[in-house]
Parts: sequence; C-alpha cells; structure tokens
Amino acid sequence: MRKLGVACGEGQAVEVRGGEVGVIGIWGVPGVGKTTLAKVVFNKMRKSFDASSFLEDISLEGVPFLRRLLINDLLKQKSAPLESASKGIEEIANLCHNAKVLIVLDDVEEDEQIRALAGKLTWFGSGSRIIVTTNKREVLNAFDVGAVDGQKVEEYKLEPMRDHGALRLFREHAFEGKTPEGVSEYDSLSRDIVQVIGGLPSDIVRHASFLRDNMNIYTWKTTLKLLRENPKNRQAAFRVSYARGSELEISIEDNRLSHPI
Repeated sequence: MRKLGVACGEGQAVEVRGGEVGVIGIWGVPGVGKTTLAKVVFNKMRKSFDASSFLEDISLEGVPFLRRLLINDLLKQKSAPLESASKGIEEIANLCHNAKVLIVLDDVEEDEQIRALAGKLTWFGSGSRIIVTTNKREVLNAFDVGAVDGQKVEEYKLEPMRDHGALRLFREHAFEGKTPEGVSEYDSLSRDIVQVIGGLPSDIVRHASFLRDNMNIYTWKTTLKLLRENPKNRQAAFRVSYARGSELEISIEDNRLSHPI
C-alpha cells in the first residue's frame, strides 16, 4: 500500500503517512480482480480513518442514489433525501472537510460519477484516501487535483495472473487443493482449461467452481472444447457448458431411476 502512503504491520494499516489527500486509481481489463484488491485494501485500512465508505458496482446505480449512500456511510446513519445535486456536494464537503475519510468508488465508468462523489480533493480532510477501480484509465482525469499543489492521481495497473498462480487458483476452487499434480486426468485438463481462460481470476473461479460441482470427464472435456471454440466469449462458453452439464446430470439421474442399483 505504498502508493497510498500507508504503513502496515501484521496485515493491517498502522499509520497513514502524509497530510495530503491521496488518490489511487486501480485499472485493468474486466475480471482481473480490481474489486477484490480494493476490498482487501479497504478492510486493512478502514480502522485508521474517522469514517469510510465502499461504494460497490457504482456503474449500476444513479449518481443521486450513490451520493446519498456515501453520505449515509460517512454519517453512519440514515439521513434525509437531498434537495439537489449542489446540496449533495455541499453536504459531502461539510462532512469531510475536517475528517480523515477512506472512500472506494468501485467500477467507475463515467467522469460524472467521480465529479459528483469525490471530484474536488479540497472536500476532504487531511490524510484522506480515495480509491477508484475502473476499466477506463481516462476517467481518472476527472479528479480536480489542480487546486492542491503537487497533488496527482497515483495509478496502479492490475495485470492478469501468471500461469502458475492461475493454475493454483483454479485447483483451489476445483479440487479444494486435494488433487495431486500429474496424477489425474483432471490435472491435465486443468492445465489446458487455465491456459485457454488466461489469467483473469473471476473467470478462473467461475469455471473451477462449476467444474467442482460437475466432477465428470465428459463435462470437463466439453468445457475445454467450448472454451477453445469461443476464445473471445468465455461467458457464452460457460453458459453452454453449464447447460450441457445440467442436461448430463438429468440424463444420469433418469438412467438411475430406470435401472436401480
């Protein structure tokens, strides 16, 4: 957490260094783990601040709702509806001007979302930290840092996982860490599936969890085949694989009912 000017000890933030308002933008392709990383950082840091707020998936909500949610978090209570956008901005500035706050804006897609919720760093008290996750690096330019000498938005590009880490994550979710390397046919399929998926944690976990619940070679081979046929649309491949896995389960169950053991 060096980019945020935070000293850590035993897995938790122990000191927020510097009196400036710090801003960091975590950006990268969808599914690379930006929200997960932001949650880890937020949970380690939140106790070092006067107030905190994690606004998740803000691209799914309107600005007025998000502004109210932010104010509620900072007040730690439900507050009255806002009369206007300017009233909301004024309330955020009044609440935070003398407070050290930690705010996470997750999944930002539009400049307006930043401008409405944390656009001016002068709104926030000394030592405050703002974290943004986004697929669009350019939205980080929406912060008004010109009013503070020497202030800038720090950036952290989150890259996909490397092969070894991606395979380990897959095994943890598909086998709960119990399948030894190089022994099972499943292990060979695991390597091939991870290679096709790439290093995106959300895709790895989704497919591994599905395959854990469908531990049969047919479903695993079918999933690999569909992923290879749809390299640019893994979600579609997953849906088809899931549907076929369900069909297989029904077929097996029907067969058991027709031919009881």
